[in-house]
Amino acid sequence: MDKIMEILGGFDIAKLLPEVNATVGFIVLLARIVTFAVPLLILGLGLTYFLKPTPEANHTFGYRTYFGMGSVEAWRFSQRIGGLVYIILGGVMTLGALVAFIILLKSSIPTILTGCAACLVIELILVTLTTFTLNIIISIRYDRDGYRRGKR
Repeated sequence: MDKIMEILGGFDIAKLLPEVNATVGFIVLLARIVTFAVPLLILGLGLTYFLKPTPEANHTFGYRTYFGMGSVEAWRFSQRIGGLVYIILGGVMTLGALVAFIILLKSSIPTILTGCAACLVIELILVTLTTFTLNIIISIRYDRDGYRRGKR
């Protein structure tokens, strides 16, 4: 080791590495941002679907379901209900993430990272269940051609 240090002329390779505190602090900050990003994204999508939906079914933007794209009526219904439910879900998830953030504010780093991971898993489960439920509701109300069931 002394020979290597002699060759390097006293240059310390360890100084090239980032400080552990800065790296861990960045990881904690990133975990907290991601924990808030998912609920805010869902809230933003819900507001967009509800307040400014696209007028006709398309394959680019909107709450697209197989049964909701058959007609303009089915499309508008799916945008309204999807937007309303996503607004509520995004608001609840944002409040939950805020409560978790406050609870974990003075916790240790492993506890913060575990709490953020738990929040992300819960958010994923909630979004999946909500999307699945919305698809069932729309498929109960409309057939694959976009007609209301029982009205044809």
